[in-house]
Amino acid sequence: MKFSPLFIALLLLSHLSISLVSVTQARELPTLEQIQDAVNAFRNASGTPTPISLTGEDGCFPSTKDREKTVVCVVSTKIEGEEQRTSVPLSFERSWQIVEDREREIQARCPDRAQAQKLIRAVKGHTGIEVKKEDDPNGGTFTDERGFSRENKGPYRLMCRYFVDDFLGKDRLYITYIGTKAGEYFMDSDIEIWE
Repeated sequence: MKFSPLFIALLLLSHLSISLVSVTQARELPTLEQIQDAVNAFRNASGTPTPISLTGEDGCFPSTKDREKTVVCVVSTKIEGEEQRTSVPLSFERSWQIVEDREREIQARCPDRAQAQKLIRAVKGHTGIEVKKEDDPNGGTFTDERGFSRENKGPYRLMCRYFVDDFLGKDRLYITYIGTKAGEYFMDSDIEIWE
């Protein structure tokens, strides 16, 4: 079978455009060094040149606002010898920059219903679980107040809530704890289940 030069050119162009779309849609997440640069630039611009040294980055989440350019990253720093974690909204405009968010409108986005269902099923080991809806459509809440047991505080992570029809046919509220690694969500095993 012979193909015309026009057909081959169109095929190559269509393949090229598909490759360009996938590359431009897949934004690289900021590194710890890029977040540190953004923090330093923000502090200098706001008249607070005293440096803060970040000691770690514990994952970046998609944001509820301007999803194409904005992420919320969890960072660690030492303040007076004690390690602290906080979330930082960042936007990409030629480089990563801190987004000033006085109204706290930018939240980390929880996994959507389908993603949460897949994660909960994996953690619980049961395919009969069905997530009916998200309880946090405007984003989750970062907390370290809840841990693997009620007596011990947990790590700083994103708390997301879902209404779930479990394999026993009961509707329950599942309180889950979410992290990210390499741009992928993961769910901790300590899910709280409320009647």
